[in-house]
Amino acid sequence: MGNLSDYLSWRGDLSLNTVPVTPVDALIFSILSYSNFEGIVPRDIKNPIPLHVAADAFLSLADAQDRIRVKNDLQMLRAVADTPRFQNVRLCFYRSKLIPEEETQFAAMAFLLDDSTAFLAFRGTDYSLVGWK
Repeated sequence: MGNLSDYLSWRGDLSLNTVPVTPVDALIFSILSYSNFEGIVPRDIKNPIPLHVAADAFLSLADAQDRIRVKNDLQMLRAVADTPRFQNVRLCFYRSKLIPEEETQFAAMAFLLDDSTAFLAFRGTDYSLVGWK
């Protein structure tokens, strides 16, 4: 059985115009939404950032390790950003909110595709007490 690395090797060279978004692509977008892109991905649509540019900025951060869910997310971000399939997908509308006093947690990001559609990824709960509640 293959994994995400196998998928990127197998389909990473095919643009999203050639082969439209698959359930595995949706999984990749969803996993990326768990990384903390605060200060990298804009909060609006005025200047969306290509995924490969966002990945370079993210991976150059001194605290990149503290902004991810699990260690493998860094390797996956680099691998995804290096593929023709994903590298020019534009990211925007990044939001992350954690308000412990209100027991509120929310995070989402938009991935703009070349066909003028968007994939919206909503992060699930994290490991915080608020997330568990």
